[in-house]
Amino acid sequence: VKAEGEKPNAVESAVSQALLDLEANSDLANALRGLYFVGAEEVVIRDDKVAVVIHIPFPQQKVYQKIQSKLVRELEKKLSGKHVIFLAKRRILSKPTRHSRNLSKQKRPRSRTLR
Repeated sequence: VKAEGEKPNAVESAVSQALLDLEANSDLANALRGLYFVGAEEVVIRDDKVAVVIHIPFPQQKVYQKIQSKLVRELEKKLSGKHVIFLAKRRILSKPTRHSRNLSKQKRPRSRTLR
């Protein structure tokens, strides 16, 4: 999921294509149906090792953990042997001040705070 007008990078398009292929052709199709990822990037571990870090939304972390072993195995095959890591991305909301506008008119949840 990208903001409007923002183009996905090469790694994100490769991961999305691999997930689309898995959704069409594997036994993970039912589990992958409602899932999406926020971003992806390549990280160099050592001189010869490269890992793909896939950022997922925090609320979907439990669903990804259930199918993680099969999904990582299949994605490593599709992404030419690169290691695959799923990382949950949390949204931290700033502290409300007198002059900040609270558009939702709800209290900031503790799960979205640093303290």
